[in-house]
Amino acid sequence: MKYKTIIFDFDGTLADSLSVIINVVKQLAMGFKQEHLLKVPFKELRSKTIKQLIKEFQIPFYRLPFLINRGRRLMTNEIAEVKLFTDISLLIKQLKKKHFKLGILSSNSKKNIIKVLKKNNLDKEFEFIHSEMNIFGKDKALMNIFKKHNLRKEEVLYVGDEVRDIEACKKIDVKIVAVTWGFNTKETLKIYQPDYLIDRPKDLLNLVKSS
Repeated sequence: MKYKTIIFDFDGTLADSLSVIINVVKQLAMGFKQEHLLKVPFKELRSKTIKQLIKEFQIPFYRLPFLINRGRRLMTNEIAEVKLFTDISLLIKQLKKKHFKLGILSSNSKKNIIKVLKKNNLDKEFEFIHSEMNIFGKDKALMNIFKKHNLRKEEVLYVGDEVRDIEACKKIDVKIVAVTWGFNTKETLKIYQPDYLIDRPKDLLNLVKSS
């Protein structure tokens, strides 16, 4: 079946926002007296899933919505620093020329995402932007997107940079492209067996051309 719709994660997939996210995490850690988080090397964090990090740092699940909401507000203050990864703008424009429907599903706020897209003249290229507060609810969010936009899941390709993206897509049998330039390392992503694993944005274009 040929893919017709491509849905992207935002942070770590389209946007090179990891340095900003790290700064936000530092502010959150200091605010909640979790300074020990600041001592962990970023390379070590990249090899772990979000669930593993939450467990390791003993963050209660009931506090996650509050932390995410607080993190979004802090990120808004630094959104001007967020840039897209190299060749992402070119990739999006090439995909649009080939008549793919493009969307975004992210735990970042819609307002933040639109600001970055507008700065890069890409705000008109996406049919929809869905912001999801539940960082472990992407499978349900995807199903809602399919229903709202009348999409057939076998014609959808999701592109993300984390293990939780792979897990969400496998739950609902949606093909997942994992990118190696984002949060989780290539080695970690491989363990969870995404349908596709790519190292450069142009690899996605080659992939959909051959599908």
